[in-house]
Amino acid sequence: MIKNSIHIFFLTSFRDYKAFWLKTILSILGLILSIGLVTSVFIFVDTIEKNLNKQDLLSKVYPSNYITHNRGGLKNSEIRDILKLPMISHGYPFTKITQEIQINNKNYISHILGIDSVFLNSVIQDQLQLSNESFNNADLFLLTNKIDSNKRVSITLNKKKLKALQIYSSDFSIPTLVMDISDFKRVYPNILIDRFYLEDYQAKEFTSISFTDIILSKQTAQSSRLSDSFFINLKFIGIFSIVISSLLIYLFFRFIQKQRLLIDQVLLNLGISNISRRLVMAIEIVGFIIITTIIGVSIGIGMSQLGIGVLSKTINTLYYSISIDNIIISFNTIIKALLISTVSVTLAISPIIQTVEKKLLHCHRYFQWLIAVTFIIVSYWYLLTSNHIKWVAFQSMISLLLLIFFCTLIIISLLSYFFKNQSIKSFIMLKTASFYIRRDIILSTIMVVAISLACGLFISMTIFINSFELSVKSWIVNSTPMDIYIQAKNNSIPNPVALSDDDINNIINHPGIIEARSISRDRIKINGNPMILTAVPFKDLFKEIQVILHNNKPTSSNDIFISEAALNKLKVSVGSKLTIPTRMGDITGEVAGVYTDYASELGVITISKKKMKSLYKKNFQLHGLALNINPKFKETLFDSFSHLLIQTNKQLQSYVINTFNQTFALTWVLASISGIIALFVLINMLSVLTIDRRVELTQLFTMGGQKKHIIQLIFSHSCFIGVISVLMSIVTGLGLSWVILKKITPIHFGWNIPLTFSFKPIIWLSILMVLIIIVTSYIAFKHVWKNISSEKRVYESIKSSYFIN
Repeated sequence: MIKNSIHIFFLTSFRDYKAFWLKTILSILGLILSIGLVTSVFIFVDTIEKNLNKQDLLSKVYPSNYITHNRGGLKNSEIRDILKLPMISHGYPFTKITQEIQINNKNYISHILGIDSVFLNSVIQDQLQLSNESFNNADLFLLTNKIDSNKRVSITLNKKKLKALQIYSSDFSIPTLVMDISDFKRVYPNILIDRFYLEDYQAKEFTSISFTDIILSKQTAQSSRLSDSFFINLKFIGIFSIVISSLLIYLFFRFIQKQRLLIDQVLLNLGISNISRRLVMAIEIVGFIIITTIIGVSIGIGMSQLGIGVLSKTINTLYYSISIDNIIISFNTIIKALLISTVSVTLAISPIIQTVEKKLLHCHRYFQWLIAVTFIIVSYWYLLTSNHIKWVAFQSMISLLLLIFFCTLIIISLLSYFFKNQSIKSFIMLKTASFYIRRDIILSTIMVVAISLACGLFISMTIFINSFELSVKSWIVNSTPMDIYIQAKNNSIPNPVALSDDDINNIINHPGIIEARSISRDRIKINGNPMILTAVPFKDLFKEIQVILHNNKPTSSNDIFISEAALNKLKVSVGSKLTIPTRMGDITGEVAGVYTDYASELGVITISKKKMKSLYKKNFQLHGLALNINPKFKETLFDSFSHLLIQTNKQLQSYVINTFNQTFALTWVLASISGIIALFVLINMLSVLTIDRRVELTQLFTMGGQKKHIIQLIFSHSCFIGVISVLMSIVTGLGLSWVILKKITPIHFGWNIPLTFSFKPIIWLSILMVLIIIVTSYIAFKHVWKNISSEKRVYESIKSSYFIN
């Protein structure tokens, strides 16, 4: 039976696909591109997570459980108290700092690790495969991927000269100095222990009830530092691509439904059983799923491979020093693409959906309007009120989709009704086109929604990125009023690197300095939320920060200012008391204001330099200096401190904006792909729409319609759908922009970014859509006219009308 069904498929459905090859190719290509976009998004996400989850040589040997201090570090006395517990017999200390050190009399930014001697042996001997002789003769080890041979180097740490064995390891892009924890404490006596690792069996028995701010944690992958905020744009684009793919599949099967009905009628007249006919349909569906999935996944892999450079630059811009050389293609990605195609096809051919569609079309007009208006009101209300942190993107997307669908349905209904009642002769073809559209109004609505979603996704991404860019530009310009900014070359907000005392003294005492302001940073954790603590002089504070909420009181050194992201995480208000736990003690003060800061999504808390200096004492460090200088000394200042990162305010502003552009480069790539898909979907839909009306156009020709009537009907039909699509694309783009900027971004990033309308991409996309409507309609007319003017097509149209009706 299966063999016979395959023969029937090639004699019927496959023959029709060959006859209508243009219609088939256009329908399939749009779906393939959408599946390719979805696949590339999944591959990018898997590649990032895989690289961030990759453990380095050191993290592999330590146990998974560790004790840490809520303030950021453990004192020696606290570790001794932990070891006194009956369930704790031993543990493994670990600490890490990042600073500039001298290697063979050259300055390098390096990580410095202090680890337990047990694991030092394991790391060096077992994993780096050193000989016992080399290991026994070395006290320090410098791991780096910059060399390919082992040799000893001289190291200067905290003004102490030491020797280290240099070892090549591809896992260490930044030079990493490894030493025994006891040696580390001798060099850096004031540095606290970051983590105290416990064996798993000890961790199960450990309780921190008797300790204040001592917590037991489990070592997680590096990707936990990369929050869902970065992935939200990728996943949002991916979800919308899935919706577009599903709509394209649905439209494809509905467009070929007439031909399938004709084939079924012929097979039934020939005595072919229902089982055989269903097998033919199953073969058709399975073949369609396999072809679109294989080609779509292949295109997605190709797009991902082309974008790997952009992906690597984007992640490294976000302070994660990883090397992405190859994309990661997981089996789950292929399964997801297959499921998308399978579920979409199943829904498209489901008789239940088509039955519901027919019932809605034949129910009373007032009931139809009641359903549409009800869904519009409910979806609009839910769109405004949905604030669930985990599902806000999904809830907002569903609400927006329903709103767009029913608004489009009402617009098409009203316009069709308007042209139906027109008696002007010049509107006769437009009136005829509106009749065909109104006859299949739900199908026409789905077509417009598919075009609107594809085009709207591109518009929303451009508005989102442009709004973000303008906000970042305004913020960085207002935050950098001084002439010169100096910091260590590898200093970053998540990993602050302090300036040396010698550099600070030399800079401040330089004859060209008119005014100097400093900034100090530390990493803290409040209620489990990692944040950045900064300290600056409060004099002229409001010249450097954009305060959006303030208590309208005179500023004192005990006040606390927090960023929008910190406000979102801490759930505090202006005027409330806030206690900040640090490794040196608690800081308590009043939240005096909230300010804009796009430097970190972690959240930034700003206190006065005076407050931090009094608490940190000897551990107080400066991580950056802002200077007003005499222009005559600018060149000598740059030459004197070339070993530091020294920038003018214009250079710093340009650097931040370039960093922003690199961060969103991947989003731009995906947005551009969605824009290409959007235009192709428009070409696809209009072409297939015209080809699908071949029977009606042929009948019009047999009734005496002239060439001008045919072209008028095609252009009227295309313009009717096209103009509504352009309008709804703009509405969809603005709606998506609002969802991203006002619903998703505040929850995931904590930033309230003003929505800035960018008319340029909207205008260009609208112009392209209009041109595509004109060109596609003309090409489709030439193709259709060549066919309908033949005697064979006239006969086919009469036969089709007989069988279908």
